[in-house]
Amino acid sequence: MKTDINLFSQFGVKQKHTKPLHETPYVVTLTRVSTKKQLDGMSIENQNKYFKEHAERTGKIILESFGGTHESAKTDKRKEFQKMLAFVKKNNAGGNSKKISEIWVYMIDRFSRSGAGGIGIAKELREKYGVAIYAIAQPVSVKDDSGVYFQEMQFLQSNYENKVRRRRMIDGMTGKFEKGDWVTRVPQGYSVIKEGKQRTIVVNEVGKKIRQAFIWKSEGMKNEEIIKRLRGMGVKMYKQQLTKIFKKPFYCGLINHGLLDGRVVQGNHEPLISQELFLKVNDIHISSPQYGVPHERENKYLPLKIHVRCDVCLQPMTGYARKKKTRTGIIVIYYYKCRTNGCCCNKNADQLHESYGNLLGQYGVKEPLIPVIFYELSAYFNEITKDIVAQEASLKVQLTEINKKIDAIEERYYALGEMSKDTFEKFHSRYQDERLKISKLLQQCANSISTHKEDLFDSVAFSRKLLTVWDSCDVGDKEILQNLLFSEGVLYNRKNGTLRPKKVNFIFELMARQVRDQVENLGGRSKSCFFAAH
Repeated sequence: MKTDINLFSQFGVKQKHTKPLHETPYVVTLTRVSTKKQLDGMSIENQNKYFKEHAERTGKIILESFGGTHESAKTDKRKEFQKMLAFVKKNNAGGNSKKISEIWVYMIDRFSRSGAGGIGIAKELREKYGVAIYAIAQPVSVKDDSGVYFQEMQFLQSNYENKVRRRRMIDGMTGKFEKGDWVTRVPQGYSVIKEGKQRTIVVNEVGKKIRQAFIWKSEGMKNEEIIKRLRGMGVKMYKQQLTKIFKKPFYCGLINHGLLDGRVVQGNHEPLISQELFLKVNDIHISSPQYGVPHERENKYLPLKIHVRCDVCLQPMTGYARKKKTRTGIIVIYYYKCRTNGCCCNKNADQLHESYGNLLGQYGVKEPLIPVIFYELSAYFNEITKDIVAQEASLKVQLTEINKKIDAIEERYYALGEMSKDTFEKFHSRYQDERLKISKLLQQCANSISTHKEDLFDSVAFSRKLLTVWDSCDVGDKEILQNLLFSEGVLYNRKNGTLRPKKVNFIFELMARQVRDQVENLGGRSKSCFFAAH
């Protein structure tokens, strides 16, 4: 007897659907500058000016404006940003009829430069609240997967550029420290005197009292008594603060800083105490049974976990660490392994990272070939967007016709007096609505054509530095970049030690295909001539 399959319908699993983007005219704006100097330069006013002009062109209504101050976008915890998010979520979560459809920023880095953090927030706003992030100077429609991809690439690019700027700043600071110049905030007991471009660090009145604290400590006095005496001299002090002071070699004329990577150099500032006194105090301090509390560092050495899978059982690979004794001490070695018991698929993390770098190199294009690849990809996009181009041409004709109609009735009403006020207002309102509707459709077409071309060029240029970006990212941004390129992960073949992506992002697959075609056209020259070095 054949069983009716409909009896099993209660066990069916429905597809998960994300919230569609709202199509309302209501938006909020977010302005931001990084420094007070930019604030003085009227950048906030310029951003608001662009928002107002864009709203007039598109018929959008700015429901609320946020920002108007200087806040760094390297973190997403800034006050105005959180205030804006709370407003949007509360507005769209309730029964409010004025649902917000977009958050406007001037450029995507005005929203966030945190990379993975910004991408996550944008995704939550899209899928849970129906709100899109829209940068008016970098317009991208996120109504389809390609638009989402381009915007996520913008987030990553902003984060990478922020890291490059930070790297330059760090290099400059490191150079200063190496020369003995302290460039950050001076410790308690010191003041900075500036004369022209000359910056001198000197001991102040509080420093002279802290000098006495070192002497008392060297004589065996307890910290509690030292703190009591300092407070009696008008110096605010607490136990942890005093402990940090005793451990800081800055007070004996030396510089230690994280940027010096464990090195200590002679400083150019005035020493508060002698080096002998500092060492004497720390001999007493280190002998304390409560000295030093170990802190476990976050593991940042296994960014390919879950992303890489065993090609035999298709299970994601996890990671682990092993300690090894050497002549110079104990070192930690990281490994990846398959989750399946008995699979025996293990790989040294450094070796797998090198293989992954080789894989990324297959999708990076060298500088000389960028114009050629961009030309070929532009031709491809022209082909797939030709319907949009045709629609744009038709809309331009319609816009011309509706403008003629508006001019005609305005001439008949204002200049010739051949039309009654009621008739004029009836047709004028109708034509204005038609013109606004056509203008919106034209704007969408323009965004789909021109913006995708701009982002396409950015993607080709970005491909030159795929490995550099991947190497410089933190774990969260590495995972974002990995999933952008290979959304379904990468398979590891333990027999030959190679990596093979299950699915490649269509943009980078197109670029790699174009490079292969160029190799064939030029007689099979080495691919290394065209792929970016890794």
